[in-house]
Amino acid sequence: MKKNKLIKIIALGVLFFLVLIYKTFPYDLIKDNINKGINKAIQKEHIPLIVNIGSLKPYWITGIELNNIEIKNALDNASPLLLDEVIIKFSLLPLLIGHVSTDIIIYQVGGTAYTSASVSLIDAFSGILTLKSIDIFLTRFPLGEIFSQFLGVIRSSNKAEYAVLTPVISKTTLGGNLNGKIKYREKYGKINLTLEKAFLNISNETLNIPKQDFSKAAFNLKWDGKRYAIDNNTELQAQNVSIKAGGFWETSKNPSDPTHINLEFKINMSGVIEKDFGFLIPQFLNCSPTSLINGKMNISLVGDAHNFACH
Repeated sequence: MKKNKLIKIIALGVLFFLVLIYKTFPYDLIKDNINKGINKAIQKEHIPLIVNIGSLKPYWITGIELNNIEIKNALDNASPLLLDEVIIKFSLLPLLIGHVSTDIIIYQVGGTAYTSASVSLIDAFSGILTLKSIDIFLTRFPLGEIFSQFLGVIRSSNKAEYAVLTPVISKTTLGGNLNGKIKYREKYGKINLTLEKAFLNISNETLNIPKQDFSKAAFNLKWDGKRYAIDNNTELQAQNVSIKAGGFWETSKNPSDPTHINLEFKINMSGVIEKDFGFLIPQFLNCSPTSLINGKMNISLVGDAHNFACH
């Protein structure tokens, strides 16, 4: 009896100690250090973004929960990107086979992005981060603010190659909710994405492009370690333009080897887009002007990626 009582007292003491650490751990200090570390890394890459984590707290035993994350452009007055909640969890079981597995869940304005990634523990200790696998699941994840921040970074970069695009970028908005999944393994990959309630608005008077609301936006891609194949269900449909794509391109382990492409496109244009920009598409794709008939193009691009033929 005395032995059992002693065990209970020790167990209770250990539990009390763990609860005490759990409750008194300096999470605010960790949050501040994470903020400083992230922003220092961003500044090192000369990216004009500032990240601020509102609060940090534990999530069960092996996870943390970040709330009210704000990402804004230091050189821009645009609205910041707000993430309601980010949960990061570490799985212990994969350690038995030498992997570190992390789950990340992001909540933003009614949408979610779930990511599960695994890296080699041995490679991590040697300073080489080798991604073994990654799975991303997206449910009604809004793109509007993310796209705005991306354009803001380009606009604020002051790079000469972006100077021509700045008047267009400054008045461009893209919206929509992203659904689908992305899967990557060392010799296999797959992307299946759709964009709902999507629109593109370029409010540049010179271009005079009307706002485009997309009735369909889907992208499907497979990779087998060498060949990237675009599924025929890859399609974009809006009021004045529709694009359907298919085909493949092959890569080599040697970067100096040419990339072989065999891609098919069906393009339909109407209205202002056909009138003002239709003639540019054949030039851009290295096709004959006669390949465009009444705003329609059915073409194949075959050959070396740097020297392909248009049929």
